[in-house]
Amino acid sequence: MRKRGISWIITIAIFIIILTIIVKLNLLGPIKDWIMKEYIFPEQCVKLYPAQYKHIIYDYCNLQRYNLTKDDIIVKTYYQEPDTCHFMVYIKDRKVYEYSLRYGEAKVINCEDLIQRWLSE
Repeated sequence: MRKRGISWIITIAIFIIILTIIVKLNLLGPIKDWIMKEYIFPEQCVKLYPAQYKHIIYDYCNLQRYNLTKDDIIVKTYYQEPDTCHFMVYIKDRKVYEYSLRYGEAKVINCEDLIQRWLSE
């Protein structure tokens, strides 16, 4: 029973030492960035961002004035790099816009260009 208590104390001490080293060397930010870039960002690229951008494009570009619904807009990830997502925007099944989003970047959609492309096709 006593051995088990000592091993727990040693495990907790090692964990505290590792955490202290991470904090002292200021590695928390780079570790978080690495996890985001390697694991979370690619997942968001395919699942989260297309759904978000569909709503953003509809609301930001005020597409209801053209009698469009959110169902008329489709955003698909067509290519993915380790730190960049490439999207296609379709309005009523016509490809009208493509854009790329790098990790950690906020990008504004060019609404006038998107609408002009849709109206011209």
